Amino acid sequence: MLVEGVRGKEKSVDTGVPQGSPVSPLLSLLYTTPLYELIKEQGASASGFVDNITVYVAGEMTENSSKLSSILGSCCEWARSRSTEIDLGPKLGFIHFTKKKRKKRKKKRKIEKREKKKNDYIKKGKKKKLKPTP
Repeated sequence: MLVEGVRGKEKSVDTGVPQGSPVSPLLSLLYTTPLYELIKEQGASASGFVDNITVYVAGEMTENSSKLSSILGSCCEWARSRSTEIDLGPKLGFIHFTKKKRKKRKKKRKIEKREKKKNDYIKKGKKKKLKPTP
């Protein structure tokens, strides 16, 4: 191997690529590019490194579940056609993120706390001016 003009030691390799080889990420990228294209064709996005891939979809939860299941099936078929497999073990998972309007609740809580403080001062007979909250 030649890196930046420096020739490394020659090693004989019977099969595969040695673990830790600097060409492993490049070869992995070349090998998995069609998988990323397959995922994109099905309306999703993907990112990953070597053997860890994350697939992203956006939309309604039921649609997302269906789409992700379909994509997973396609990925498994792609892997089988290349004499490999996708690990469907405990590391595989689906995570759904939803948008919730919590900001209004937080503002309401701040107002409630401020009112409580104000009422506590009035009950104790103190007339202290409270600082406005930002």
